[in-house]
Amino acid sequence: MAALFGTLAVAATSGLNALGELRLRALSETEGKSALDARRILERLPALRTRLLVLRVLSLVAVAVIATAWAFSRLDLLPSIAFLGLATLVYGVSSELASSLARRRPQTAIGLLKLVRPFELLVAPLAFPIHLISIALDRLLPLENSPTEERLAELEVEQILEKGEESGTIEVEHARLLWNVLEFKNTVAREIMVPRTQVVAFSVDEDVNEVARRVIETGHSRYPVYRDKIDHVVGVLYAKDLFAALQRDEEPEIGPLMRKPVFFTPEDKKIGALLTEMQQRRVHLAIVVDEFGGVEGIVTLEDIVEEIVGDIVDEHDVEEPMLEPRGPGHYVVNAAMNIYDLEEALGESLCEEDDGEFDSVGGLIIELAGCVPKVGETVRAGAYELRVLEADERSVRMAEITRVDTVDDGPSDDEVSRRELHGGA
Repeated sequence: MAALFGTLAVAATSGLNALGELRLRALSETEGKSALDARRILERLPALRTRLLVLRVLSLVAVAVIATAWAFSRLDLLPSIAFLGLATLVYGVSSELASSLARRRPQTAIGLLKLVRPFELLVAPLAFPIHLISIALDRLLPLENSPTEERLAELEVEQILEKGEESGTIEVEHARLLWNVLEFKNTVAREIMVPRTQVVAFSVDEDVNEVARRVIETGHSRYPVYRDKIDHVVGVLYAKDLFAALQRDEEPEIGPLMRKPVFFTPEDKKIGALLTEMQQRRVHLAIVVDEFGGVEGIVTLEDIVEEIVGDIVDEHDVEEPMLEPRGPGHYVVNAAMNIYDLEEALGESLCEEDDGEFDSVGGLIIELAGCVPKVGETVRAGAYELRVLEADERSVRMAEITRVDTVDDGPSDDEVSRRELHGGA
């Protein structure tokens, strides 16, 4: 009997651990008898764990005492030792089998807990002081989540997502959103910003008519305003403020129209914290700066939201592909494309991780060339040759990629398009 109680306690504990508090809470929010059982378990969960521990220990001690007493009541030493070993083996095997079954079918934990409920109440007086000591220790020595524990929690969620996708219980779109949320906490401003070379900004002394023309041409709602050079941003111009002033038949200057103060953020700031700060300050645009205060780019609220929900395209946006196949092993790429996205689309690496501090294809080309190359100049990256199609004195805008390694023809155009569409999946 003691062995049976111990086996049930072990199985109930394993099932409870496999079920987990999150699943119990989710189950408690449903309808039916299982929801009621889950709520009852949650109400006494800390005390329940302690009682199951005491029940396991008592059953193990009881088995050991009974087996030892019976064995040594016999005069033959060898049969007594053999019996003790057999009893230990039977108890261990039965407990492990019950535990393994409960881990594979955690939903059985609720039924097992009902079964051991009378014995749980029986050991409650013994478990109570242990439970009080546990509470006192938790208060004196509060647990702090270590990076390892946080990562383990992330891995558990990732595993649930993967299984949900495989079984079809989580829809593809929902899974994509959840994956984006998981990656969100580790993303920094530098990874999502509009780089400096693509930022549309205006000098505080620029002609207002020229500014209006470029605002209409680019279609943005907010623009950085700088004095002398772009590293000295002094305000933000709202398109609606500009056009409201022009409608009043004024000849406005940019300086009085721009809004202050400017919100600056370091390039390595996590975008979760950045989003919170932008909401608190009620700003929609942040200027991303490096450690020396130089402007690296800009981040908008839309950029941050797109990290979770995907690209937001309105009626004014002209959606152009970042990577366009032109034939086997031959592509045209926007130099602003993230280098890791390109590598995922191609299915192979173009550079080593420590080759340099760049995130875009244009940055890779400049790094390999040692300068900003002119149109028509080429560089070699892995099995590919990159030829500059469009560039100015500060940056590369478009490039042509051609595979020159004839050993492998590389992925097909359809495969590249599919990888780009699904983010390398």
